[in-house]
Order: sequence, then structure tokens, then C-alpha cells
Amino acid sequence: MKNIYSISSIVLILLYFEFKTVCEAAPQQESSIQKVNNDGPYLIYIGNTVELITAKEVNNKHKIKIDSFNIQELPEKMIKVKPNSKMSTFSFKVFSYKPEPAYFDKPEKLLVVSDIEGNFEDFTKILRVAGVINKKYEWTYGANHLLINGDLFDRGNDVTAFLWLCYKLDDESRQNGGRVHITLGNHDEMNMKGDTRYVDSKYLNLDSLLRIAHKKLFDENTEIGRWLRTKNCITIIDSTLFVHGGISMDLIRQKLNPEQINQIVRENLGKEKSQMGKIPQFIFGADGPFWYRGLIVNNAQYKPVTPQQLDSVLLYFGVKRVVLGHCIVPEIIGLHNGKVIAADVDHYENKKAKRSRALLVTNNKFYTINDEGKIKDLPIVKGFGEQH
Repeated sequence: MKNIYSISSIVLILLYFEFKTVCEAAPQQESSIQKVNNDGPYLIYIGNTVELITAKEVNNKHKIKIDSFNIQELPEKMIKVKPNSKMSTFSFKVFSYKPEPAYFDKPEKLLVVSDIEGNFEDFTKILRVAGVINKKYEWTYGANHLLINGDLFDRGNDVTAFLWLCYKLDDESRQNGGRVHITLGNHDEMNMKGDTRYVDSKYLNLDSLLRIAHKKLFDENTEIGRWLRTKNCITIIDSTLFVHGGISMDLIRQKLNPEQINQIVRENLGKEKSQMGKIPQFIFGADGPFWYRGLIVNNAQYKPVTPQQLDSVLLYFGVKRVVLGHCIVPEIIGLHNGKVIAADVDHYENKKAKRSRALLVTNNKFYTINDEGKIKDLPIVKGFGEQH
């Protein structure tokens, strides 16, 4: 079991009693939480106590339930998750982890999805079709790898269940010699610092009911918050670099390696820019790896790369290509003769239209896969979109 830090903060002690008050008052507040639906659990550490907070639907009404137990009970406790959609429940155990390295060797197969944004149903559908999980949400991908290229949070109404499923699969994949990689995106860091502009209303209602700032549900005193703070901003697998937004020439000029970038991100997650130093401010800014769009969008506003600049980016990191999310495209596609792969699609629309929803890498070749399991060669175009 990983170390649990003792907490002496008066704020957290007050928070503990505030949770208790909410729990006891919940029956009188049912009418105020009709839009919360099923959500949770949120696993929060308060000293040697663990608080497990869930919102449950009972007889068409909603109640907040808070279970408290000693931290020593945690390693053996099975924790249940009920998605908000009509999907079946699953359970997980808390496991030990540490900060991810930036570099990984090539697996036999690598499946890449991006910008799920709490869409639990469509996420599990493409994973089952690709053979990553079974109907019980169990890892069936052996020693292969799954990579989620940012934006786990926002817009969808099953963010919490989606996060816990990624957490569960992270544990199970390691037990089988595989791996789940998560490269953090702009919407992830936004939620971790309390920016709720794109959050589904059910989460705002829950924040209000619990009388808690949104960021407190994902800070260093929560299990999800601790786990996310071990994840990367940049991951390199074999000769492919994965990042959510992009790599700008201004980032190259900072002369940072992937490990340094990842560490700076971990140290500053949850902070406002005013609380950061100059380099972190840049990394979390418009031309940093979370937000930069100039590898996909040919618009002067986003400082689009020239072919020579793109080659400089690849040379600097010692890779052959970059895989991105962040910018929605109709189909997963290789831009700039395949040196940039755009993997952010509208999962709901692409599922209906039977278009690509995931990138599959195997035998040094790149393919797309849709919800019917149809695998096609990755389409390649010149520049920002001229047909090749």
C-alpha cells in the first residue's frame, strides 16, 4: 500500500464535519439534488480515516451516502462503481503506483483513444470491440497497451465512472504485463484547478450539495487526485510521441526533456497560473503541450508549423511522429505525410456513422478501428489536409 500522509490542516478537519453534516441532512435535501443522479465514489483521505462518498438513486430520489473506515482496511476493500448510464456496475481495489516514466518500449499492440470526456458507454464499446476488455470490464489485452491521449474530464455525465474504470484497468494491465497510459489534457488540468466551464451540471450540483470546491474532489488528499498526479503530459512509446495538444517551437526553445516537462506538470497541477513560475506558466499556456494547436490547425492564430519546424520537433525528441488529441477531426488521420496523427474524433457521432474511433498500432503499422471492428489503414494526407 502506498504511503498515506498525515493531515493536520484545520480546513480538512472542518471539511470532515461538513461531510458528516451533509450526510445526516441528505433526506431533507432530496429535492435539491434531482440532477445529481448516480455518481461516485469519491475517495477522500482525512488523517487515518477514509471517506467514501457516493450519490445514489433510490426510488427516483437521490441521496448522498458517506462511508467512513480506517485507512488500514483500504487495501482489502472492494469498492463498487455504478455508472450513470444503463451500464452494469464494476468493482476495484486501491493499488500502489508511482510516477510514470516518459519512455516505453513498443508492445505487440497499442490501442489509442482520445478525448473521451466522461463518455463511459462509447469508451467501453470500442474497448470491447478491440479486445481490450470483456463485458465485465476486465482487462483482456494481455501484455498489450492502451493509451488515452488526454481529456478524461468535462462534457460527459459519467466522468467519475470513467476515471475509476481507467484506474481499474491500469492495475489489471500491469498484473498481466500490459499497460494503461494516460497523457493529461487541458480539460483534465482545468478540473484539477477548479475550472468548471465545461463540466456537466450534475457535477456542479454535487459540488453545491457537498459544500465543497470542485477541485477538492481531485486534489492530493483524494485517491483519483493522487493517481492522476503520477500520469504524464508527454509519453514516448518506441518512436512515437503522444501529447494531448501539441509541441510548439516555443516549447522546444525551453530546452526541456519529456521527464522534466512531466515533472513540472505534476508539481503544478491544481494551481492557478498566478501561483506558478515562468516556465510552468508557459507549459500550461496557449503554446504549451496542453493547448497548442499548430500541428493540426493551419491558422495564424495558432502559429502553425512549417515542414522544417515539424522536422525540428521530431529531431529534438528523437521520434518519427506525434499523436495528438485536442482538435476534433472527422476521421483519425495522418497529417504532414503521417508525421502528425490527429486522433480526436466526436465519439458519439462517429459511432453512429460507423467512422473510426481508435488508432491501432501493431507490427510498426498504423490502422483505424470502428465500432464494428473494421480495421483500415490510417489515411495519410500532405500538410494540413491536402490529399496524398
